[in-house]
Formats: sequence, structure tokens, C-alpha cells
Amino acid sequence: MSRLYDAVQKSKGNLTAPVVAPVPAPIVEGARDRAQPPVAARKTRTIKVDTHSLKQNRVLSFDKNEPEAESFALLRTKVLHQMTVNGWNSLGITAPHEGAGKSLVAVNLAYSLLLEGNKNILLVDLDLRRPTLHKYFDFTPEFGLVDYVRNGTPLDQILVSPEGDPKLSVLPSKGRTLHSSETLTLPKMRELLWEMKSRYDDRIIIFDMPPCLITDDVMVSLPYVDCSILVAEDGRTKEDELKQAHLMLNEHGFLGVVLNRVKDTRKIYVY
Repeated sequence: MSRLYDAVQKSKGNLTAPVVAPVPAPIVEGARDRAQPPVAARKTRTIKVDTHSLKQNRVLSFDKNEPEAESFALLRTKVLHQMTVNGWNSLGITAPHEGAGKSLVAVNLAYSLLLEGNKNILLVDLDLRRPTLHKYFDFTPEFGLVDYVRNGTPLDQILVSPEGDPKLSVLPSKGRTLHSSETLTLPKMRELLWEMKSRYDDRIIIFDMPPCLITDDVMVSLPYVDCSILVAEDGRTKEDELKQAHLMLNEHGFLGVVLNRVKDTRKIYVY
């Protein structure tokens, strides 16, 4: 095992999720009157997603016969328990650095939650500088989240749902967005993020967030997230990076660490 694995093991007592109330997002005066119809009320476009392509992209949790599906089922159980106990419905997934596998964990967790069957899942790409969620579904978005915020593109032209999985919706981002943190603080973005997490009790929102030690985007987005998971990469993520990221997330319903790409097992390590 790597030193990081040992550090995660030893840190269990320190990496517990505090029970905190979600931070209320600022609401611009009159925003509710100007808001478009609720996200879930919109018609979502269907995209054809081939299961073979999903597996090639390492999305495996939808198939109970895959060994990795068991690991994500365990992660799902732990996450759902904490979210239910605390009345939470929005989860942010981040990593200390690029390449740790946070987007892959987000997509696999979304599919694992679908197997649980009781919730609608909204998967949102908040990594505006390097959006990758759409790649796991093998489609290229014509429009993205920033098009809605800056250009007024209707959400029904952006939201997609994989064919055969109507309870899963994906809100992609497109291309690299400069001044991403400023974009996240725009009134229209704040209205949308607050609306997504506050309107519906039967929906879980998973935000694929950027790496938390590279930009300030995560700090800007945390008020809209009830709880968070940190993805670390075995053999690459450093102990001090793990500690810095934990310190940043700890006051926002931090649930724990997913150790990805563990060398001596095919499964991710979850606690």
C-alpha cells in the first residue's frame, strides 16, 4: 500500500463529517419572479448512450456483475445515509489536483444511485475550466451551462438524459471558460444553482467540481453544496494536499475520501 493509503487509514478519526446546516445562497431581489420554469419541469433531450462505450470509458457501476459496481454501491449507501440523516440533496465531488478521477467517480456514483431507484439524479458539470462529464457519455454538447448563464440559451437545449434512463439528467458544460470564478458568481448562475437544490425533494444533485487546490471555483460554489466528497489518487496525491483539501471542505458537510486507482485492487477504497 502507498503512504497515502496509510494516511487515509490513520485519518479516519479526523475526517468525520460535521453536522452543519447548509449555507443559504444569496438571492437577488426579484430573482424568483424573473426565474424561468423549474429545471425538472423542462423537457430533457434524450441522447443514445451505448453500454459498451460506457464500459470503455470506465463507467461500470450500472452493471451489477462488474466488481467495481460493489465499491460504488458501498459509496452510494454511505452517501445516501448521511444525506438522508441531514436532509441534504446536493453533493459536490472534487479532488486536490487534476487527474485524480473525480468526474469518473461522479458519473459512476450517479449510475449507482439510479439502481437504488427512489430518486431522480441531476449530474452537473461545474468544472467550467475543464469540463469532461460529456465525454463519459460519448457526446459533444452543442451548448453548455455557461451558454445559459451568459447567452440566455434555454436549458431544454442543454439538458440531456441517456436513453433508457429518464431519471438521470446531465447538465453539461462546453469548452474552457475563462474567468470561471466570476461566472459562478453571476446572479443568473446563483439563481439557477439555488433553484436546482431547493425546489425538489425527490432529486439528488451531483456537482462535478474543479480541483479544489488549483482554483477558487470550489470556494465560490460551496454555498450551493450540502456535502462533499474528496477523490484522491493512490500514488500521486500527497499527504499535505489531502490535509489542505480536507481543511477547505470540512465546514461544508465533508463526508470523506474516495481513494482511486489503488494499485493492488480493482476496487476503489471508500470510507
